[in-house]
Amino acid sequence: MRKILLAVVFIIYPIHAAIALSSLSREPIWAARHIEGLPPELRTRVLALENACGDSIAARHYFSTSIDIGNSSFAALHFENLRCRNAQVICSSKGCLHEVYIKTGQAYRRILKLYARDIRMTEADGKLEIRVGYDDGLTALRWTGRNFVRTQAGLPGAF
Repeated sequence: MRKILLAVVFIIYPIHAAIALSSLSREPIWAARHIEGLPPELRTRVLALENACGDSIAARHYFSTSIDIGNSSFAALHFENLRCRNAQVICSSKGCLHEVYIKTGQAYRRILKLYARDIRMTEADGKLEIRVGYDDGLTALRWTGRNFVRTQAGLPGAF
């Protein structure tokens, strides 16, 4: 009985894995739906870059990330994940543009704009913390409710 059960598992598991992988391979790397699904204020901000980019724009899956902390909702736009033919519109020698927004009422407002290799939003002591990756290391910025303050400079390691 145990041999039959193992045989069934080894037959069924690869079929489910193949189905899951085939659905991933059908999703395009660049998709306009990653922009279309943004809240209106963020979508308008991104679409305003289309002329400067020189072509229609699209985004990868992780172009927009979000985090809820307490009663606050935050969203980040990672422009390295935006297809823009004229790359200098969104990237510099420091890295690509990253913007962080907070939802106030029903609208989002920008609270941070910087150029970096990457950023990651996390929660630290009930506050938003942004880990910013530069070529020479990491920096941590903490949201006070009014602005960001640097909490640690030159954090060891990478994301």
